Amino acid sequence: MNNNKKNTLGISGKITRLFLNNRELSILSILIIAAWGIVSFILMPKQYNPEIVAPAFIISTDFPNATSQEVFELITRKMEDVLKEIPEVDEISSQSFSGGKSVVVVKFYVGADLEKAKTTLNQKLRDNIQLKPSGASEPIVQTMDSEDVPIISIGLFSDEFSEQALRKAAIEISDNLKQVSGTSKIEIKGGRINNLNVSLDVGKLTALEISPFEIVQAIQSANGNYGVHTFKNDNYNSILTVDGNIRDATELENIIIRSQNSSIIRISDVATVDYGPGEITNYVRLREKEDNGSAQPVVYIAISKLKGTNATTIAENVITKLDEIKNSSLPKEIKTKILRNEGATASEEITKLSIELAKSIAIVGAVILLILGFRSALIISLVIPLILFAVFAIGNVFGETINRITLFALILSLGLLVDDAIVVVENINRYFRMKLGLNKTETVVLAVDEVGSALFMSTLTMILAFVPMAFVTGMMGPYIGPIPFFVPVALAASLLFAVTLNPFFAHLLHKESIHEKKTNFIDRVIKKIETSYAKTIRILLDQSKARNIFIASTAFAIIFSLSLPLVKIVKFRMLPKADKEQFYLYLDLPDGTNIEKTALLSTKLEKNILTQENIKSVESFVGQSQIVDFNGLFKGSSFRVQQNQATLKINLTHPEERDTTSEDIASDIRDISLKFSEEHPDANIKIIEDPPGPPVLATLFLKVQGEDTKKITAIARDIKKTVSEIDGVVDLDTSILEQNYDQSYRVNIEKSQQLGIAPSAINQMLFLELHGLPIGVYHRRDDNLGQTNDQEQIIVRLDKKDREFAENFNRLTILSADGTPIPLPELLLKTEAEKDSIIYTDERQKTASISAEMEDRSVVYAVLDIFPKLLAYKLPNAQETKTTWTPFGVTYTDTETGEQYSVMIDGEWKLTLEVFRDLGIVMALVIFLIYFVVAAQTESLIIPLLIMGSIPLSLIGVLPGFAFLGIIKGTYFNATSMIGVIALSGLAVKNAIIYLEYLEPLRKKGLPLKDALVETGRIRLLPIILTSLTAILGSLTIVADPVWEGLAWAIVFGLTASTLLTLLVFPILYYLFERKNS
Repeated sequence: MNNNKKNTLGISGKITRLFLNNRELSILSILIIAAWGIVSFILMPKQYNPEIVAPAFIISTDFPNATSQEVFELITRKMEDVLKEIPEVDEISSQSFSGGKSVVVVKFYVGADLEKAKTTLNQKLRDNIQLKPSGASEPIVQTMDSEDVPIISIGLFSDEFSEQALRKAAIEISDNLKQVSGTSKIEIKGGRINNLNVSLDVGKLTALEISPFEIVQAIQSANGNYGVHTFKNDNYNSILTVDGNIRDATELENIIIRSQNSSIIRISDVATVDYGPGEITNYVRLREKEDNGSAQPVVYIAISKLKGTNATTIAENVITKLDEIKNSSLPKEIKTKILRNEGATASEEITKLSIELAKSIAIVGAVILLILGFRSALIISLVIPLILFAVFAIGNVFGETINRITLFALILSLGLLVDDAIVVVENINRYFRMKLGLNKTETVVLAVDEVGSALFMSTLTMILAFVPMAFVTGMMGPYIGPIPFFVPVALAASLLFAVTLNPFFAHLLHKESIHEKKTNFIDRVIKKIETSYAKTIRILLDQSKARNIFIASTAFAIIFSLSLPLVKIVKFRMLPKADKEQFYLYLDLPDGTNIEKTALLSTKLEKNILTQENIKSVESFVGQSQIVDFNGLFKGSSFRVQQNQATLKINLTHPEERDTTSEDIASDIRDISLKFSEEHPDANIKIIEDPPGPPVLATLFLKVQGEDTKKITAIARDIKKTVSEIDGVVDLDTSILEQNYDQSYRVNIEKSQQLGIAPSAINQMLFLELHGLPIGVYHRRDDNLGQTNDQEQIIVRLDKKDREFAENFNRLTILSADGTPIPLPELLLKTEAEKDSIIYTDERQKTASISAEMEDRSVVYAVLDIFPKLLAYKLPNAQETKTTWTPFGVTYTDTETGEQYSVMIDGEWKLTLEVFRDLGIVMALVIFLIYFVVAAQTESLIIPLLIMGSIPLSLIGVLPGFAFLGIIKGTYFNATSMIGVIALSGLAVKNAIIYLEYLEPLRKKGLPLKDALVETGRIRLLPIILTSLTAILGSLTIVADPVWEGLAWAIVFGLTASTLLTLLVFPILYYLFERKNS
């Protein structure tokens, strides 16, 4: 008998025999896997989210004195056409500004190689440089790299030191921090830079008939002269240096402009000179509740890390280095504060999820201990850490990182990977109970061999359920990328260990007992459940009426469940908002608002916000961009540098220290902003929360596109009004921004040429006088002020009191060819004031956008409310409008003129459609692959269909379960829930495959079909219930996470339903099929 069995052993039995007969191989494998896994876990980079490579670039081109339309036609449109020729380019958007500036944003497909994309982009621009119009500057390419997002921000502040001194200290600290291994870009934000400021007095200039250009020429001729010369002698060379640079403010004041009537006119006669920051154009400050809400200027040191390095380690090393600097060289009066630490956040999240993973392992072990006993629980519990070690080892080889999604993937896989171990251990125990008269080794080998092929096929189907997720497109692909990597690796490892180390431990720990094992309470309960199940399935197989009622009820339950989303009892959204420790507030005032008013209103807002509970501090950036984060990088927060803009970072207490979520706090702050807007109607305020997944420009984002800018603007205003009427819409805004000019002039070209004045010199003069012009580098030599860390310049402009436009414009002069001062108004012709709008484009179409956020409602249902209104909309001034639509938007055609305009819906709606589309395709692909594999194994086209009939059964649990959660706590069915449903499809099929694998041998022994089905169900009942129970209880550890609770509840509800129904539905379907065939 032994020889026969030995000869008929499958590959599973042979592998098991190898490891049982070679104990040293088993022990060595355990040691290598444990050591390799532990070292890999330590070495793998740890960060909060997975790395997302999405190359994007900002291309800026100056085209002085051009209108926005000229910039669009001559630069922007041509550049867009050229860049669209690059195959890897995904999206192109642009802004064309009046005055002569083009900004084009190019986004490559997610996953494209950054360096290759950068090289291709620059090469394409160089190859088409001949298209650049005369007078335009060379395009400047700036990389938007997620790796440049700082992982740690340090704030410097002091009651004793000036902002200039703080900035200097920040630069010196940053030089030292660059020594920390793994650090990359270090940015300094805030503080002041001293310059040598020359403030011109219009009255004195006019009285002395001196033009500002004369002053510029005088300063430039006296500055920027430094030479090194050599005298060559016979024996040695003498080095001579000649310094002709301006050394200090006094020296500049004494520069001679001209000699007039035997008198010398110096700079000090027509201007004041001071060394300092000059006029303030931005404020960066911190306001903390613990300091009674008083604001203090702050200088930031923002540090990024190199790609592939460990965020937690680098952040810790930076803080250690900072402590060394504070103890050695930093003045005690300068205080430091860590204002952002992504490394600590990542460490905290990884630690928390690691604890949840440990809890899941403990729960699984406890369940197995309770049902299978101590020895079986010990066998399985010993293998679980080894599987995880193997996963980390393989992950490290493939360059994966440990992040929150990685750990969620492992928690998800935990309930799945114990399935193989449970099946093997339970079957080994069953074989020992059967007392076949074989030795211990042969018993274990035969037990594993019996289920080996079924384990392989069932695990393969589970792997096939996850692998296709790797093909999800867009940013969501790499965001969920750890799931299709780590779950299949864990399942493959569990299969390998199920036929190697599980049998080894079972063989090692098994002890023969001469006494019958006493049944305990759990054994008796299991026996009763098995008996009840056998009676139930026997009734359903024997009685056609009962069987038909059961099948009809199941079909009705599936139809009923599928109807729940249609009647909006089960609601959808992309992802719920995560509970964060910060969010942002954007304050935008009318274009032209000066920095003083913006700072004043920002201060008022900051104080109001700090009165709220759970608000810890507010960081404000007025006329200055924030320290960029991943969300801000793609929202364009770096462009928020105008004097009418303020960005507030609102820092919250730790989530564990409050009872409310950051979403609720943001809603409270939104109420404050609404009251603020009532007091200041020209203030536009938006609350910006960190998304739980990939960033979008806005939750609700509509793009009006066409050719005629005026019609686009009119349509956008109509659509904005429509959107404002939709429930849940907040923070409504539009890109329709117009530059209003109080007075407008054009150059009198003929007169200026007659006087020998270049028309371009008039604008240059105005720019110098009103904006200020850096005319040279200030080479400071004052040792009392210390060494400078920033480049300082000499800046010339009119004194602030002389820049009141209406009163002083007539006094501005420019020199003619013969040196006569000519009043500027004499060279200008007044025209009617015009409006020159910024021209936005998206995918090379002129665009106006409408953006909004959602409060207490999914964007899905807001868009469903908007769509009927969009379909009913008619183009302005059109006789007849033809309307066509897709899920992504509506297109309107003027049937008389043929003009087309469209309203495209972007933002979270587009992301939701694309993700659910991709996951739907994944689901279809999973079903096809499973069918193909099972058909190949069973050599039947029908049996795989019977097996896959168990897949819809999970929906009977999932959809009603989410309906219940929606009613009691407002939970949505989201993208992570869909991932759970995909996992359930593999689980349901796995149970059916192993059921079938037990059934076939019984039928070959001649057991009648009904008896074989009943006996198979009885034997397979305990492993199915046990594996389902471990998966369900393991998933419960992550239901507290707002993002991933959708996956957990899908597993809990779906697996509960499919486990119970699969054990009844599959035997019935198989019985009906076999009865018909026979």
